[in-house]
Amino acid sequence: MAPRMFGFEDSSFERLRASEVPGVQGAASRRRLRQSKAAIAEWMNSEGFRGTRGSDWTTMTVGRLLRTPEIAGLTRGDQGELVESGKPAMITPEEFHEIQAIDAEAAVEPREDTYEYLFTGGLAICGESGDPMASARSNADTPGYRCEVCGKTRIAAAVLEDYVGEHVLAELLRPGAQERIEAARVERAKQAVEVRAQVDQLKKAASELADSYLAGEVTRQTLVAVEKRAAEQIKPLRARLRFLEQVVNAPYLTDVDGAIKWWEHAPAASKRALVGLFVDAIEVNKASARGVRHIEPGRVVLRWRG
Repeated sequence: MAPRMFGFEDSSFERLRASEVPGVQGAASRRRLRQSKAAIAEWMNSEGFRGTRGSDWTTMTVGRLLRTPEIAGLTRGDQGELVESGKPAMITPEEFHEIQAIDAEAAVEPREDTYEYLFTGGLAICGESGDPMASARSNADTPGYRCEVCGKTRIAAAVLEDYVGEHVLAELLRPGAQERIEAARVERAKQAVEVRAQVDQLKKAASELADSYLAGEVTRQTLVAVEKRAAEQIKPLRARLRFLEQVVNAPYLTDVDGAIKWWEHAPAASKRALVGLFVDAIEVNKASARGVRHIEPGRVVLRWRG
């Protein structure tokens, strides 16, 4: 008899096992947020989920689970294509295809750094130059942040992220925090609308110029130059839009124990989103001397919203 698949009561995928469905759905949602399979396995184990034979989850078994089309109510057709099976599903086909696309993208990307940095993309900035902090490993291969421009301001990633996490969680649990969060969500949602409009405007302008080129009104050289410029402007706007959308959809956390446990295992995108509800920027200053690994007074300044 074939072994059953996690999430199902039987090997024919006819009945779901209610106690395991949240594990599948949680793993899928975390992968869609681009959390690593290793981190997902760690989360599943911490939540008490075990494989069908009682074993701990690993990167390999998480990958195998999320590659199984039956979790989305799909099966392989005669030609190997995915078709709907009509059987119970734990995630949607669209979510399943999104996960497969993420895996395919990850397979061809250069494996330069698998650490999930929380504050790249402009959230962490250099206190000296005001420029964004970028991911950069130390000579000892420890994940860290370094100023993109001056290159002199550096800090270990774990040190910075733990420090910010502690302060944001403390702020989250203060009286009146939920009201502030909702106000921040509304403001960030308005900003997202504005950024989306800018992207649409740039795309429209490029499209109109393409029509002019087809009509013989502008040269191909002009068209290429404008399209390149538009692409350069759209790229950071899309990154900003992605961040704003994550912030708007940041999780709702209200109790101390739940918040701390969530922070320990949450995807980087979700942590970044929560921080973005409270903080406009994280200013990182130089340490007083080389080799200082703790947060000295004034070294990290959180620019709180409002």
